[in-house]
Amino acid sequence: MKILWSTHALEKADSVGIEIKEIETIIRQGMKWKERKNKWHANMHGYEVVFEEMEGILYVITVYPTEAPK
Repeated sequence: MKILWSTHALEKADSVGIEIKEIETIIRQGMKWKERKNKWHANMHGYEVVFEEMEGILYVITVYPTEAPK
């Protein structure tokens, strides 16, 4: 499946120190819930990824930590 990245998502990933491959793993294997028709959240390893799925393309909107830094 093709993945497109918003500038915001890439900047957030860089600022929180998570690699693109890890985000892809979270999307594939993480616990998911649907916010609305095409908008999803995936949660795993202390991060949440927000993305939309349309016609076989995933568009990553943002990523953020779900746990306070240790």
